Amino acid sequence: MRKLLLLALVLVLLPVACGGGPKAGKRGMRGHGGRGGGGEDGEDEGPQTDPRTLVEAETAVTGAVSQYVVSSAVVESEAAIALLPETSGLVTAVNVEEGDEVHQGQVLATIENPNLDATLDRARAAAERAEQSYGELERLHAAGALSDRELLDAQHALATARTTYEEAQRMGAFSRLVSPIDGRVAARNVKFGQLVSPAVPAFELVDLDRLRVVVQLPERDLTRVAPGQLAHLVPVYDESILVPGHVERLAPVVDPTTGTFRVTVVPDDPEAGLRPGQFASVRIQTDLHEGVLTIPRRALLYDRGEPYVFRVQEAAAEEEEEKDEEKKEEEGFLAKARAKFAELKAKLPGQGGEDEEEDEELPGPRREARKVPVELGFMEVATAEILGGLAEGDLVVTLGQEVLRDEARVRLPGDPTLEDIAKEKEEKEKAEKDAAEGEAKEAEAAEGDAKAEGQGG
Repeated sequence: MRKLLLLALVLVLLPVACGGGPKAGKRGMRGHGGRGGGGEDGEDEGPQTDPRTLVEAETAVTGAVSQYVVSSAVVESEAAIALLPETSGLVTAVNVEEGDEVHQGQVLATIENPNLDATLDRARAAAERAEQSYGELERLHAAGALSDRELLDAQHALATARTTYEEAQRMGAFSRLVSPIDGRVAARNVKFGQLVSPAVPAFELVDLDRLRVVVQLPERDLTRVAPGQLAHLVPVYDESILVPGHVERLAPVVDPTTGTFRVTVVPDDPEAGLRPGQFASVRIQTDLHEGVLTIPRRALLYDRGEPYVFRVQEAAAEEEEEKDEEKKEEEGFLAKARAKFAELKAKLPGQGGEDEEEDEELPGPRREARKVPVELGFMEVATAEILGGLAEGDLVVTLGQEVLRDEARVRLPGDPTLEDIAKEKEEKEKAEKDAAEGEAKEAEAAEGDAKAEGQGG
């Protein structure tokens, strides 16, 4: 059987030995492939191009991957107030501007209302008269000149006057816009000299230390979400900001019209970059796998919905791993066949010397990209869990994999290139040439000095 295979191999390769086979075609393509040699003298026409694809790769490592429920909503504050005037009037003072920090009880603006002032004056005067009258009636009652009923009526009159005065004082306080919370001025809608009314908010106040995001999650996630779970808040228009937070509370009911329930998420650090009114993505961690194999998610590709990656490996190492005893025996047989072919070719006329040259090996390790199907587990934004197909320490292509095919030759950024080798060779030749020229000049100078000495003697 082996003799038959050997004979078949010789018959296939015999046209090559006679000069009309793949060898000739290969030689004719060297100029096109990047290496020179298209002319009869075999001189190079230009530098050889590197056929390898430059890629970036990262190692599969053991790590942790989480499972998330993802939604989005608007950031808001638990304490956001639109402060309306409680009376109409003319603004006579504005004490704060937008962005200013305010405290509870601080006067933000003053409104002048003549009617309120007059009412307060009248109520004050009535209360003073009622107090004086009650004092006189109380002395008469003590002298026995006034009945108990008349003194009781005087007490009621005094209480009514005091109540009216207190009410007028409270009404007078309406002329002062006072902050009910500690926070910041989000908007100032009044200005000095403006006529205001209770229908239009004068200020909008917000407490930035009490931010929250309320998301609506589908009913299927009801059993997966619980108070205290870790969450991440990311502004939609600035993904560089990642604010950790947690689930504070859940609504106990599901909205029958939408099939969703409310979940309130609060940031752990309100000053980490979120602002009320921002649209944010909310990622709630529902499960965590630790000590699992992970790769960068950007390494994944899909073929008809099936995930795969390109694994970078050194071809020689891979061949050594895959060889078994049977394959080694077959390779030994093929080596004998090649030797027999070389012997036959050497006996043919005109088949020697330059025809035996082999393609120049590329510098650096021989790396290949192998297409490897993988089984996925949890998926994060930047990380994917690998359940099968890879092992720890495997290199997977993370940049440039879209243009690769299976078993394609690749190189990593740190691998040497043909340009590097050519440049190094050129620099070496230049250094040798400079050294030779220097030695020649020194010899010529020494010879001239010797002649001069001879003539002088």
